[in-house]
Amino acid sequence: MPTKPLPVAMLVVALGAAVPVAVLAQDYPVRPVNIVIGYAPGGAVDIPARYFARRLTVLTGQPFVLENRPGALTNIAAEMVARAKPDGYTLFIASGNATMASNPHLFKKLPFDPVRDFTPVGTLYRLPFILVVNAKNPVNSVAELTAYLKKKGASGNYGYAGSFALIASELYKSVAGLQTQAISYKVPQQSIPALISGELDFLIQDSANVLRQVAAGTLKGLAVTPSQRSSLIPELPTMEEAGIPGYDLSGWFGLYLPANAPAALVARLQSLFAPLLTEDETRKTLASIGTEPFPGNAQFLAQLQARELEKWGRLLKLAKIEPE
Repeated sequence: MPTKPLPVAMLVVALGAAVPVAVLAQDYPVRPVNIVIGYAPGGAVDIPARYFARRLTVLTGQPFVLENRPGALTNIAAEMVARAKPDGYTLFIASGNATMASNPHLFKKLPFDPVRDFTPVGTLYRLPFILVVNAKNPVNSVAELTAYLKKKGASGNYGYAGSFALIASELYKSVAGLQTQAISYKVPQQSIPALISGELDFLIQDSANVLRQVAAGTLKGLAVTPSQRSSLIPELPTMEEAGIPGYDLSGWFGLYLPANAPAALVARLQSLFAPLLTEDETRKTLASIGTEPFPGNAQFLAQLQARELEKWGRLLKLAKIEPE
């Protein structure tokens, strides 16, 4: 049977419910926007976030203000965003491999759900992590570091200040058969002086935090964590090339809204961020701190997050890390 056309009154109601969202998204933003990150000022998350905030402020004529909420391996920031209104005025630049993928396996109970409580907008950038030692340490390869740490036994140590560094180090420790002890720091920047002073034996840190020290000769890079060499430091082998089989870890960051954000708002934010990721200025800015653009839409981000969530669960079991 042919369907009957909707009465005019019903059409007006239906259109009236849909049009305001699209119109509001098209005009967005009309007031200041908060960009929340779960990290302290400085480093691989803060610097790009401030860059995006500055560019978007100029582009839209409305202030994009960065809000640093470090603590609890980024869970404090994630909970704050999860409870915010999905109106586009609270954005979350999150570590996809940490906040959204490994933290759900690291904690028995989280104050948020990484899938149900957020709306994916798109991927932003990625960075390699680097295994580094004190430049004065005589080891010059991962194999030599492994032998050195085996001799030290349980007196050997490493530092970490986030779930990625913890898991990456424990995975190396597990595969290499080490007894090395973990020392926790509140922020990554605190662990670097400890390595330089000789208090620590090694760090696996993001390139943004250690590339300058490597270039300055105070730290020595031994390998990168992804399965492919980084274009930023092509001379360094991958951990797999260096003799740690199956090792493939990389840091990446995505943009999220609270759950139930309108599709029109997601599209509007994509239209603001996507062009920035293709610009030379963005590429140079990110390269200066050891990162690179990683563009992808909402669907790509959602699919990547699902794969990473499963992957990091397996890695945690392999590294024998129990949830707290």
